[in-house]
Amino acid sequence: MTARKLRKYFFDGDDFLNEDFIDRLHTTLYLPCFKDREEIDPSMMTGLTRQNATLMAVTDLIRAALPGQPQGVESVITYNYDNLLEGALCDYPHQSIYQQTHLDRQRLPIYHVHGYVPFEEPTIAYEQDLVFTEDQYHRIARDPYHWSNLVQVQSLTGSATLMVGLSLSDRNMRRILDAIAAAPIATDTYAILQRPKFHNPTTDDLDLIHENAIDYLEKFEHSHGQSRAGVKSARPPMRHGVKGGGAPRAGVKGQPRYQREIAAILDHVQALDGELQEDSLRRLGVTPIWIDDYTEIPLLLSQIAYGR
Repeated sequence: MTARKLRKYFFDGDDFLNEDFIDRLHTTLYLPCFKDREEIDPSMMTGLTRQNATLMAVTDLIRAALPGQPQGVESVITYNYDNLLEGALCDYPHQSIYQQTHLDRQRLPIYHVHGYVPFEEPTIAYEQDLVFTEDQYHRIARDPYHWSNLVQVQSLTGSATLMVGLSLSDRNMRRILDAIAAAPIATDTYAILQRPKFHNPTTDDLDLIHENAIDYLEKFEHSHGQSRAGVKSARPPMRHGVKGGGAPRAGVKGQPRYQREIAAILDHVQALDGELQEDSLRRLGVTPIWIDDYTEIPLLLSQIAYGR
């Protein structure tokens, strides 16, 4: 939707991904590397990559050869336009691929399946290969033989796959995963995902849920021509001037019964939601690796790289 707004505001007609737009996109991607937003400072690129702990951990994982294998990572698929990974790899032999081209077996292929806008040469980007708008996305999704779709299928079925920094909400990716999961193909796919976080309800939250439940019950019974004597007396007393009220857990001693019961129901719903989310991922052929915070990713990748 944002892309559609940009097309309408900045560019009128079909000539959307033109040189002017690529230049604007390049400036936005690498703004910290510019002096006064005009002159590029190449030295800033190194600082920009090293500030990202996850990026450096991915780089270390690529550089760390596994025992018995000349190269631990066979390929990288990125959905970003930038070449920050290439910049962090420095002299490590790699090949940036953003369109159909010859594959150099002596270098690590880094597939930019949604297009490529490198720091050094923004004009290298090809408008027809940049996936930015919704219609472009749909065009590629409808073409099962598009090179980017073939690359993803090959990677997901040809070797163990580790997904880092992906929400797995991308419809095209889920379509590919679902198709692979339904095929008689053995896959080994893992995704590092943040464990769902739920708001721990306060006593005020529990009271509000209780009041709303009573209101809904009254409306439901009234719509069926029934009455419920004494419903009003079931409302919890209002605690004027009290905010927050702490964060109770199910079954805390001293809480009113309705609060304990609601808290227990919410705990059960949260546990069930986590189970359903994991089951949904496994049905797509993905084994989740749960983390509590994204800052854990660098350590996790280091453990994978060096077998700790």
